[in-house]
Amino acid sequence: EEISYIDNSENNPRERRLCQRLANNRCEKRVSFRDGQHDLTIYVRDLAGNSVTEEVSFFTDSKPPKISQVEPKNGFASGMFYIKFKEENPSSVVLHYGNQQTGFVEHTLNLQQECSLNNNNYECNAHVNLQDYDGENILYSFTVIDIASQSKSSREITLGVDTSFPVINSIQQEISSNILTLLIDITETNLAEVTYINENDSRPREKRLCSRLRNSICEGRIRLNPGSNTINIQISDKAGNSIAQNIEVIL
Repeated sequence: EEISYIDNSENNPRERRLCQRLANNRCEKRVSFRDGQHDLTIYVRDLAGNSVTEEVSFFTDSKPPKISQVEPKNGFASGMFYIKFKEENPSSVVLHYGNQQTGFVEHTLNLQQECSLNNNNYECNAHVNLQDYDGENILYSFTVIDIASQSKSSREITLGVDTSFPVINSIQQEISSNILTLLIDITETNLAEVTYINENDSRPREKRLCSRLRNSICEGRIRLNPGSNTINIQISDKAGNSIAQNIEVIL
């Protein structure tokens, strides 16, 4: 007589007809459902008034993931990667990286430990070991997959790999009046900058000492305060690797 269903997940569930006849013992009909969880009761009735029911549960998701940001976009990689995406029901996030020379690797992120949900957007930070690729170029991309097996991949980005930290070989100091001249011998092929903070300034803040090396030397000048000066030096490369060293200078 009739096959019908009730979607018990609706605010006002009501019975809807599916079929009034069978084709090769099958009732087949396409039905649209809103995204989310659905718990259906299927009713099958014959002309004599006999009936049977079956419970069916499923989840629908019609929107593919949307990736809005990945980092780093250019320059160098040290092993830290970031992705921001929008997806109500993510099942997995995969980082692909490598090259033909050394090989390609996939890292599946832990959604609970490496990702967080902020304002309907997931933000994930992945840290992988790129030591085998140090000094080489790699390709990387992210793929986000939802529970309906819909996927979205970011475009491939080429980066140089630098996993080596800067090395301070020596620091020479020269004081003239209240000016300290520093000559810092540094081993680093991809220097970003050398900065410092004088903790004894009235308002300590980070200042740049230099952004390039000449014959491995960073030369910069710092104004000193009377008495003891605690100076924090920070050396960073373009891949995000950095080291710090403190020096004490008395004027």
